[in-house]
Amino acid sequence: MEGEHFAIDHQGLSLILLEDWGLPQLFLDALNLSLEPETTETTRIARFASQLIFARQIARYCLADDGYKAYLLTDLTIQASRHNLAEAALIDFVGQVIEEWHEWGKLIEVHTDIQQSIPVVSCEEAILSGLDLLLIDDDAVMLTRLSNQLTDAGHRVGTCCNSEAALQYVIERQPQMVIINGNMKPGDGLVLCKMLRISDFGKNLYFIMYGATESEDALVEALDAGIDAYLTKPVSLRVLLAHIRAGHRIVVLKQELEKESRDIQHYTAELATANRRLRIMANTDILTSLPNRRYALERLAQEWATAQRCKLPMCVLMLDLDHFKSVNDTFGHGVGDQVLTHIAKLMKEASRANDIVCRLGGEEFLIIAPNTDGSVALLLAERIRISIEKNQYKGLVQHQLITVSIGVAGSVGDKPGWNELMKLADQALYCVKHRSRNRVQLATI
Repeated sequence: MEGEHFAIDHQGLSLILLEDWGLPQLFLDALNLSLEPETTETTRIARFASQLIFARQIARYCLADDGYKAYLLTDLTIQASRHNLAEAALIDFVGQVIEEWHEWGKLIEVHTDIQQSIPVVSCEEAILSGLDLLLIDDDAVMLTRLSNQLTDAGHRVGTCCNSEAALQYVIERQPQMVIINGNMKPGDGLVLCKMLRISDFGKNLYFIMYGATESEDALVEALDAGIDAYLTKPVSLRVLLAHIRAGHRIVVLKQELEKESRDIQHYTAELATANRRLRIMANTDILTSLPNRRYALERLAQEWATAQRCKLPMCVLMLDLDHFKSVNDTFGHGVGDQVLTHIAKLMKEASRANDIVCRLGGEEFLIIAPNTDGSVALLLAERIRISIEKNQYKGLVQHQLITVSIGVAGSVGDKPGWNELMKLADQALYCVKHRSRNRVQLATI
């Protein structure tokens, strides 16, 4: 449209301006080549053009939102591998570019927080935009003629003269459609098609084959090998373009299905993460970050069942802070919450790795001690008691010490059950609270 109205497009105008500004011809040639369909050339200019294409992809990725980034990442990673840049190094480099882009934006007062979303392209628009084609033929004249005709039709065409080069091209460039001469060598085109059909990068390719034979056997053999459409020589451009349009609709539909699949996987992952967070929140005390009463009772039943199955001892510690009500009354509930958080941290530090420290509510705590008999549980309880007594919360100035009373109960075999075990530990705690407090006591069965 620009060319029709102004006799030049913005890309041509950019090249003229850059030349007028004195940029080297090497740069101008590479820039011009980078705006054309990708080539398999290995000249200095072609390598420079490939780097410019890669730079534009990085820029597009840096300006994309999270959804668009996920969409662009695969192609960006493939392009990075062609420049010997590993994925981890690519991510670090892109992060650095984004950081510097924001810094430059502040210096030159340009808004850098505007992000681009995935362009919404209808099936009809996608069909009009052309395809990335790979044309394979050992006849140089035929290859050049078809390549020019397909390029004029609006497609981006890569060319190869043998199956080995074509296989490498497919792996590196991932074209959307392959058009191949079936008569290059006996079975050569069919072998390539079979190889690609069993690979991850070739199973979704659309294949068009043209050949000199019109026999039914040749057509059946081609279709069985995975060819989607078969044309006979001489190749009619009109018929070939019709097959390409038909294949293009299938390619676009496959891309839409792949996008929907990626979206579903993305949403499923987000849902799974949200569900995990909800489970954690449902089982966690929001103040102390310890497991809550719900989790404590479920875990106690599980640990008791494990102890039964493995014939191991198990103990339960019931803990209650002494004189905690006076902290809330004197300093307020804000300080009381800080004291509870401090005490919870001390309990975790004084416990062993396999002990499960939970908050039941208020100033009451429960510790499940798997594979632990009564004598060892008493030592654990005493270690916790001493830690709390010695490490007072610094904010309680001129206040009596915060201490803890602990009741311990142990289970060996199937008696007592986990419900009875909690009751026994609670009874032992009750005895401590109504005597001298700041002590530990083992329940008697």
